[in-house]
Amino acid sequence: MAQKPRKNRVENVIKDLLDSEIPEIQNVAKQLADRVKQLEEHSSKLKEYVTQIEELATEEADALVVNRIGGLLKDVDKSLAELRQKPKAAIAKLEAGRGIGAGEEAETKAEGEAESVAGEVEELEGESEAPSSGVGIEKYITPEGYVIKKARR
Repeated sequence: MAQKPRKNRVENVIKDLLDSEIPEIQNVAKQLADRVKQLEEHSSKLKEYVTQIEELATEEADALVVNRIGGLLKDVDKSLAELRQKPKAAIAKLEAGRGIGAGEEAETKAEGEAESVAGEVEELEGESEAPSSGVGIEKYITPEGYVIKKARR
């Protein structure tokens, strides 16, 4: 951003021009004073617009993150449900063919897969936790029991 001229210095110049006795200079000085006021008003409006745009961008980014995390959690739930059902089907087949001992191995394998999926979920949550400077973290729990952390600026 360009440096702002010293306000006092500009006001002193305008005041000196207004105090002069030449009518043309007084008219120009009044026009300059009006223009400075307009520029100050525009500047304050622009600052307001910038803050509104930043807030909207932050809200949209947060909404995208929450939606993405929600989608990932749904995918994980589906995968876990499939994994829970696969061992039951595998156990039934193995029990019929080999006996009960082989079913325990399939169950152990399914539990290991479920743990690896849970580890991936934790990694994804860890990635979404990284706050940028000046950002507070808001934490809430969904009805399904998942912890979602939302960054606030």
